[in-house]
Amino acid sequence: GEKLMKFKIRIEDPPRRKDMVFIGGSVLAEVMKDNPKFWMSRQEYEEKGVRVLDKLLPGAAIM
Repeated sequence: GEKLMKFKIRIEDPPRRKDMVFIGGSVLAEVMKDNPKFWMSRQEYEEKGVRVLDKLLPGAAIM
């Protein structure tokens, strides 16, 4: 108890926190836009379904 009372806790509550996942995904997409191994096409997904994930992360497909 007493040792814990000495620690200061800092809580951050950024105003745009609800948008952070979208912003992070947007930044990642921009960084990876020229890497064809990072992306799947609609045709690939329609042909292979979730197994197309093996292209991105081998062994990731569950089915």
